[in-house]
Amino acid sequence: MNRSGTHSPVNDDTIEAAAASWLAQREEGFTPDQEAGFLRWRLADPRHAAALDRLEETVGILGLLPEIADDPRLEGHVFASGDSEVERDGSARSEPVPASAGPGSTFKTLGYVTGLAAAVALGFVAWQAGWLPGSVERQEIATTANGYQRVLLPDSSIAQLNASTQMRVEFTARERRVALAEGEVHFNVAKDAARPFVVEAHGVRVRAVGTAFNVRLAGGGVDVLVTEGVVRVERDGAAEPLVLAANERATVPAVLQPVAVAAAPTVEKVEPEAVRVALAWQEPRFVFVEAPLAQVVEKFNARNRVQLQLADPELGARVVGGTFRHDDVETFVRMLENSGDVTTERVGDSRIVLHRVP
Repeated sequence: MNRSGTHSPVNDDTIEAAAASWLAQREEGFTPDQEAGFLRWRLADPRHAAALDRLEETVGILGLLPEIADDPRLEGHVFASGDSEVERDGSARSEPVPASAGPGSTFKTLGYVTGLAAAVALGFVAWQAGWLPGSVERQEIATTANGYQRVLLPDSSIAQLNASTQMRVEFTARERRVALAEGEVHFNVAKDAARPFVVEAHGVRVRAVGTAFNVRLAGGGVDVLVTEGVVRVERDGAAEPLVLAANERATVPAVLQPVAVAAAPTVEKVEPEAVRVALAWQEPRFVFVEAPLAQVVEKFNARNRVQLQLADPELGARVVGGTFRHDDVETFVRMLENSGDVTTERVGDSRIVLHRVP
């Protein structure tokens, strides 16, 4: 420390390396002289003890990571440590440890101790990021009949859940998996080539790395709409997967019957306007383009206390269009009344019956 009370920049640069060197020597076994030198060094500056404590704690974490060195995400990566760069194999481009670092400097190089420091730092980062081998992050997420939820997943992917949706998230160090039991979800997937993102629903798997897509359970099938990038769609028992790109949709039969008798998956191009309509549930408004009235009634009923009822089933085939707030049933009903084709009957304060004009 200089007379102004600030620490010497030279000493600051070498403290971490010297601490790593002392720990490496202690691991091999101190001589009495080395142990005395270690104690003198530790007590000479509060920063010395702090650096030792930091490294000892992180080495403990590193001991929990026997598989971290084999993680493919680290291949060829360069880690900064002080003023040197440490390659994945632990080698470093650096100068030898100055003599002031301690008695072990005669046979330790800064490359060795910096490699140790980088490995320890890497272990700490891995621990913070949840990379511990065998660790699993699980979540159960569900929405109500009128609900909507936007969820930030553990890997920073974003999931938007439509009403009446249930899904389970299970993330490990090697894979990100989501099981969709019911409903509809749009995923915006964070890129991570080492951990595929897989959504499974009724025996159908949608596999992606970094992209955006929508998965909806409908009837006996799984509807997959890709809004960005490319995904692969697989079905249990099917010979070949489907590859879908942006603005493509596939309806894949769920595994509820043998593949031999199930309908073949259908793939179609989807215009941008149709994509917007398909994902309108993410916005506070419904967008209908020549939609059957029965479908429109179903969507309003899923979001509102006031329920619409079709008195005549044939009326459900009538097509309607327009943009409406999710909670604005009254505006929609007035639009139907003004068309001249529909009359309404109010039953109490929670039901409106729609009748076809003869």
